[in-house]
Amino acid sequence: MNFRGSGLHMDDAVKRHEDVIEKLRGVELSTKVNEYIKAKIGAHRHSDIFMVKSELNRLSKTSKRPFRIDQHFNGQITNYSELVASGLTHHVDPVTERKLRDEISRFQGNYTVGAAEAMEQFVKINKERILHEHHNQNAEITVLDISETIYRKEERMHFAVRCEIYLLDKRHYRKNAPIDRLLNYATKFKGLTQNISLNGLRLRAQQPCDKGALLLVKFSGIEQEFKMDSPYVLFECVFSERASRNQKYKEFPHSLSMRKVHRPSNKEFDLYSARLIHANKLRLSVDIDNVVRAVDNNITEQFITNRDQGLTLLGGKESLVALGNSIGKEIFDLFSIEQGSVLPSLLRKDKANKLEIGKPFFWCVIKQKDGRFFSTFLREGKLSAFFSAYCLLRNDAHFFQVTKTKAVKERAFVSHSLPTTSEMSEKATRDRRMTDYYSPNTRKFVNDLEHIYHIVPVDKNVLTSISPFTDRKDFTPGAVSKFTTFHLDTLKADALEFVMARGKDSRKEDRYTLKTLVEMDVNGSTIQASSIDISESGLAIALPNNKMSLPRDKKLSVRFPEIAPIGTVSPTSNYRVIRQHKGKLFLHSYIEDKKPAYKFWSKYFDRNFKNLVPTEELPFLGKDFLGLERALRNVKNSSDIYIKGLIQPSNKGFSVSTVNFPRAAAHHFPLGRDLIRLNMPSVTFKKIFGSYNPQTGMSQMLRRVNKKNPYEHHILLVGINEGRSAFSVDHSMLYMPGEINLSKIGVIEKQMTRRGLTPLWFSMTVTRKSPVFDKYFREELDYIEKNSSHRAELLNKRIKQTTGVFSISPINEYIGHVKSLGFV
Repeated sequence: MNFRGSGLHMDDAVKRHEDVIEKLRGVELSTKVNEYIKAKIGAHRHSDIFMVKSELNRLSKTSKRPFRIDQHFNGQITNYSELVASGLTHHVDPVTERKLRDEISRFQGNYTVGAAEAMEQFVKINKERILHEHHNQNAEITVLDISETIYRKEERMHFAVRCEIYLLDKRHYRKNAPIDRLLNYATKFKGLTQNISLNGLRLRAQQPCDKGALLLVKFSGIEQEFKMDSPYVLFECVFSERASRNQKYKEFPHSLSMRKVHRPSNKEFDLYSARLIHANKLRLSVDIDNVVRAVDNNITEQFITNRDQGLTLLGGKESLVALGNSIGKEIFDLFSIEQGSVLPSLLRKDKANKLEIGKPFFWCVIKQKDGRFFSTFLREGKLSAFFSAYCLLRNDAHFFQVTKTKAVKERAFVSHSLPTTSEMSEKATRDRRMTDYYSPNTRKFVNDLEHIYHIVPVDKNVLTSISPFTDRKDFTPGAVSKFTTFHLDTLKADALEFVMARGKDSRKEDRYTLKTLVEMDVNGSTIQASSIDISESGLAIALPNNKMSLPRDKKLSVRFPEIAPIGTVSPTSNYRVIRQHKGKLFLHSYIEDKKPAYKFWSKYFDRNFKNLVPTEELPFLGKDFLGLERALRNVKNSSDIYIKGLIQPSNKGFSVSTVNFPRAAAHHFPLGRDLIRLNMPSVTFKKIFGSYNPQTGMSQMLRRVNKKNPYEHHILLVGINEGRSAFSVDHSMLYMPGEINLSKIGVIEKQMTRRGLTPLWFSMTVTRKSPVFDKYFREELDYIEKNSSHRAELLNKRIKQTTGVFSISPINEYIGHVKSLGFV
């Protein structure tokens, strides 16, 4: 290594012995050092020994020129810090500070010529990394959980009055019972309200309450301001916790969150709270954190759902269904035959029911041309490990990671992200929103679910780089013959239903059968057709001529002559072509119009809701499964174990902006999930995804993604320091499949073990985003903008700037199985 500036001359002898000089840099010359130099160079080469000693003396001289990071980058780095050493004030950033401290330590605490030249060389080599760290200082990675239950998704106002609280006995509660009778079986205590919304209340109380408890609340002083026949308001407790031990709240140590129970006696208080909130919006601050949080989760969930690679199998005593998007449908089709699906049979053969809950297992499947299936899970024993290595050499083999979890159904039937009493539109004020409605059959089906199998494909290139086998010749005929034990002998097909998780260009509202005349203006002429079904923003039409072809995204004016206007709103609207298939034309509303389709159809559905017939009919389950896809998606998100997130542009590349960290993911990623504050920036994930190597590698991955290569796969290494309750991230590295192999993994793990670190290996997948229609978040953004325009702007920015989606899945188990073959 050349430690002098590029303009300085260096003697040939010094160049020849750079390795000796590098090793002795900062070491004081002594008899022992002199003997080492003679042994390395040769005692007879006096001139070379003299030049090496002279160079070491020169490097050890104190430097009078301080290191200034800002001088190397022409003012690009301004937020540097100052470090005083050897009487000089140095300007450093986080990267160069670590290096400078190391160099000063090497020269016994002095800033020398050798340290100065080392810093000059370090800056030249690491210029891009230093700039990356500089731009990355203000970057944030937000952590959230899309399955999080969020209550009171509406604006909240400050409301502080004393109150009396009556905890009701549910055994004596009757819906229409008089208040006086309910009070006879109630426990009384006092409280102090904090904030109020149209549907909820938060207060501090003298004692806690269980979730689901019914409480009558009597507010002090309200009867003097507002006439009410009954001063008692019925609430349900949704959350209770021990509040701060601050002396200010000594009288009321418990915090209760409650939602209003719809009851005739509450109507007068409903009117009072509505008038209070609307009258004080300009005077009092409005808290819409919960609304923003819910919408942020919805946006992230939509991006992730559209690009999810996996297939989810949900089952119970009587229920069995598969959920996935168009990518997951490819996995479903792999196991499909004319009679149904062999996927349940293969899982039964391989005893998937005995898998450990929450732990990912690798599953190898071979589907031969003759329709025969061979499969097994990687468990203890060398035979399954040899079979997995053999599968890597076959083109008809597939690898999956299967994780069994319990079906978490608490969020299965969640409501829309906005309150049903929102004043934004008539659509949001319905007694029963169509986007929130779950039919009785759906509820019965979902409530029967007990377990879930998450089936995620694993890239063969990632596994091949780890496998010690490179040729089929490595397997003798005798070894291959043993693999027949993994054959599915009885090809039994199950009537497995596939439910499409709504993805790209899908109509995310419920559709209803509506056969009526439709007129379209196409290329200057009018075409008459018949509608098949309709939703608020979408339309399916049966074309009169199958030879007719309309290009995608073409704008059409559509009229409904047989449907009368409602007030001043007409059904005539502009649509764009989504796709055309087998004589059917699928259209979507042009949301840029001043009067888009949903403004008429929301009113039409309000008037005719009871007479509308849903179109969703499942081949095996039958009719009346309205909302099944939404309910299954909610269950799947609540039970997921994989870490996924969003990618957006950053300085000269791309970076992770959002990470979805489900509660169940802590099984293979011991991050101390309970200590994380959701919807807040995370320092830990910034260390993992924001450091120089992973971020630049991920940028390269995303640039290689195209139509022919929709997914890019790498290997992610995270080095952690394990603590008593959680761990801290030490560093992370991203490797291409060709850059890593089994022997290199062994070397890395030994080095990390000596440093007291634990290696976590992951397969990282990156892909481009699928378009998300702004109309899906139309109401939410309008609702937020009404109270906080800058927060609505940030959410709009999130939608527009999101470029890609990533996911990581653990592969430590696979590496362990390969090691069991005895090659490391």
